[in-house]
Amino acid sequence: MRWTLPLLFSLGCGQSQLSPEWQLDRLRILGARTTPAEAAPGDLVAMEALTFGAEGVMWSTCFAPAGLDVPCPADEALRDQLRALDWAALSEEERADWVGLAVADGVFGVQPGWDPVLPIPAELAQALATPELSGGLSVAVALEAWSAAGDREYATKFLRLSLSQAPNLNPSLAAVTVEDQPVSALNLRVGEPLVFTVVPAEGAEESYTYLNSEGTEELRDEHLELRFYASLGDFGRFGPAFNHDVWNPGETAEQELVVDEVGEGELIAVALDGRGGVDWVRLPVIAEP
Repeated sequence: MRWTLPLLFSLGCGQSQLSPEWQLDRLRILGARTTPAEAAPGDLVAMEALTFGAEGVMWSTCFAPAGLDVPCPADEALRDQLRALDWAALSEEERADWVGLAVADGVFGVQPGWDPVLPIPAELAQALATPELSGGLSVAVALEAWSAAGDREYATKFLRLSLSQAPNLNPSLAAVTVEDQPVSALNLRVGEPLVFTVVPAEGAEESYTYLNSEGTEELRDEHLELRFYASLGDFGRFGPAFNHDVWNPGETAEQELVVDEVGEGELIAVALDGRGGVDWVRLPVIAEP
């Protein structure tokens, strides 16, 4: 296995001194999943955010391709109103009015209450059919999360669009195991390390065709990256700086958690395929004397 440093995904506000990246002790956006992972013109793309400590999440885009500095519209007064809305209490007519205003400002989801589903314009097919975009393009989707305390966290998810006949799929995590047995929680004693394993589903790593800079196609295999986060304890075996692992196809990922106090918390493991696909698993952590 190879170890790798984390990639910058999000930018938080409201806290001057941050604890280690793996530690869940503040508002966080840890990832975002789109279904499908790679979309085509005309698709409806459902989205889900992986957050910690969030009271709500807002989703927006203006279909600016990644790498282009294209400003998106943002009516902050409107967005403040959208954050404060009780979507469940709205009538059908009121909801339609608010959705219309939000979509005109680039917003396509506010959670809880309005789940994000992004329609991909069918007219993009013509652009994707050109030689310049034969390999597809990435569209930037902005996420904003907020907590009950008023903290804000921002992140960007890049959604891949293409006309591929074999689009990328999200990876899948099959289980978390302890001593080869699947578990739904991590139960451990204070001061006693617990070794657990994250197991990918069969076929989680795909093979795909890559068009290199010389215009030649290459057959490549995915190598899933796994990121660990915890709100209780520390990753003992590899140290807190090494909460990231890269699997070779067919491997599992082993990690060790150690706690120094009684309490309850949460463990999150996130798998990324390096092409926009993501999956995650969340488990409660219970520490006893």
